[in-house]
Amino acid sequence: MDRVGKTPEVEQNIVDDAFTTDIIVVGSGAAALTAALTAAASGRTVRIIEKTAKIGGTSAMSGGMTWLPANHYAQEAGFSDTPEEALQYIRQTAPAGWGETEDPLWASQVENGPAMLKLVEAHSPLRFKLTSVPDPFRRLKAPSQLESFLSNPSVAKS
Repeated sequence: MDRVGKTPEVEQNIVDDAFTTDIIVVGSGAAALTAALTAAASGRTVRIIEKTAKIGGTSAMSGGMTWLPANHYAQEAGFSDTPEEALQYIRQTAPAGWGETEDPLWASQVENGPAMLKLVEAHSPLRFKLTSVPDPFRRLKAPSQLESFLSNPSVAKS
């Protein structure tokens, strides 16, 4: 009701189904696009909003590479890194004090990363392969994580 006790007339808007969506993803980096793919794979309608003219966010600078411990490619190649070893590695190589706030995120990454990789490959044309890159933290007495680097050749070439 307005100040004089009258109910204002409300214009009813009819929403066009072409503009309805279940999920809006802001940004188009690797995490955003994976979230969008996950939602779409579960039957949701998704809209991605990107502020720039190109997709990729900061992930576009990675050359299609990612570090994903305990992935199925490493296991198939005979490497035996585990989520626990990966979490130890992250903790040893992270800047001082970061673990206080970031440890739950790191734990989630190493626990859920392998399933995420399988989901991405099952529901998109992206395919990854193991790639050999130098470990920037090899000076530390941390478990070697060289077998966990993956590249996407189609992205790396673009």
